[in-house]
Amino acid sequence: MASEGPRMEAKGTARVGGRVSEIAVSADAARLLVFHDDEAKVTGLDAARLDILGHDRLGPGEPTRRFFLGGRGDLFYCAAPGSGLAVFDASQLRFTSTLSCAMRPVDIRFLPDGERAFLALENGEDGAVERRIGGNLGLAGRLEFRGRPVPESLTYCPRLGLGAVLVRRPEGAVDLFLWRLEPFEAFLSVPIDGAANALAFSPTRDLLFVSRPERREVVALSVPSGEVSRRITMLGGAVQLAPQPEDAGVWALSEGIAHLVRVDLPLGAGPAPVRLEGFDVERNRLRLSPEGRLGVLPLQHSGQLLLVDARSDSRGASSVADLLETGRPLSRAAWSPLGDAFYVAGIDGSVSAFAVNRGNWDLRDSNDYLAARPASKYPLFPP
Repeated sequence: MASEGPRMEAKGTARVGGRVSEIAVSADAARLLVFHDDEAKVTGLDAARLDILGHDRLGPGEPTRRFFLGGRGDLFYCAAPGSGLAVFDASQLRFTSTLSCAMRPVDIRFLPDGERAFLALENGEDGAVERRIGGNLGLAGRLEFRGRPVPESLTYCPRLGLGAVLVRRPEGAVDLFLWRLEPFEAFLSVPIDGAANALAFSPTRDLLFVSRPERREVVALSVPSGEVSRRITMLGGAVQLAPQPEDAGVWALSEGIAHLVRVDLPLGAGPAPVRLEGFDVERNRLRLSPEGRLGVLPLQHSGQLLLVDARSDSRGASSVADLLETGRPLSRAAWSPLGDAFYVAGIDGSVSAFAVNRGNWDLRDSNDYLAARPASKYPLFPP
């Protein structure tokens, strides 16, 4: 009989050395890419066997603090020394070109079509968001502002036609800067009272969640008005807000009393916060599976690896589907595009592969569907 819920199984480990800042998987799920920010280097491995296939590094120059920025298909983008955007091709396992930028790139997000992207940049006390289009990411517009983009805060919502980023002004205050996706133009700037470090649009509601760690709260802003809709008090300051694809869910990963919790549900509607042992604010992040139903969270100081059932609902069941004690400090994780496996990096320069067994979820989904539509005679097999 199938297991009750999802489980993970260790499949192998390889050592690549160096300080691993991020890992990613190619679009065909065949290659695992390891990014080393201390050497401005990328190592490529066979995703199934974890054999090292090759590596490439950028030319001389001081490595950037935030090396890996994002990717689409088999192309991955890294901050080059100076003000360039280096392009790494997973199929060739080498850097193929460097795009010139007016400022230093710090973040990139691709729209679902893969043909449009938004690039956040900074230059001293000034910053900008650029619209890039096409296979060569040609410049199609730039919006400049006073202040520097907050790392990892760049986001967008195609349903609302808006993009957003947090901007830290020279005097220390933080603004929320929003723009329209089409036409590409500034839309709204909202001063944030105090510090802010993370953003996430609700996938299904007209809300933008903003983390305010000093006050230990997450604020839900109505969009497009920018007015406060509700405030959620946290056990600690949220360092990451992760929305689930095609679901109302927004997860908050918080420091202080380290925990993981849903912030978009009414009080008591979801599972209790998950206490985290050994969470590292800089290295550890929640990574959701491609369809958003599972999440994996590695923990540095405890060496624990959590598999999270992201489908939290009014049943209030525990959101931890499985937990492994790996015995070594962990940093980042990345899912295979197929959703049947994920990879985890250790701070000792190792990478490990894990297979995911989803148990009897298919049966659970069918039962939930039948319960929701009792009048349907054959709901799973429509005529």
